[in-house]
Amino acid sequence: MGIATNIRQQRDKKKMSQRVLADLVGVAQSTIHNWESESSSPDGDEIKKLAEVLDVPISELFTEVVSVKVIQQNRDNSHSNNQHIHPSTQLAFHDELLSIQKELIQVQKARIISLEEEIERLRNQQVRSLPIQIPPSSP
Repeated sequence: MGIATNIRQQRDKKKMSQRVLADLVGVAQSTIHNWESESSSPDGDEIKKLAEVLDVPISELFTEVVSVKVIQQNRDNSHSNNQHIHPSTQLAFHDELLSIQKELIQVQKARIISLEEEIERLRNQQVRSLPIQIPPSSP
């Protein structure tokens, strides 16, 4: 299950139309449709906004990551049993891993954006809390 399926499921859980979700995220309804049909993917800022609007952690939009262990286990079992893996199966396996890695990169980009915003917020908070020193007036 990839981000497309997860967006759809989370939207359905909230009983939201694509139009409502699009308005809340600040994109066109066609963009939501494209994400859900895997025609395109949200960028880091959009992922962050989706998670906020859908009230889920960003990682929940990427639950496919769990399947990496299953894929790896299946691959290991095949090798340990000395079974031959057909090249098309290997290709499908590698394609699936590549897809998962791309989604993980999007998660990391969203985390970086979030951390950068938190750092900026803390810097601004620190600057505001610094005591202001007024130089003594000249006689």
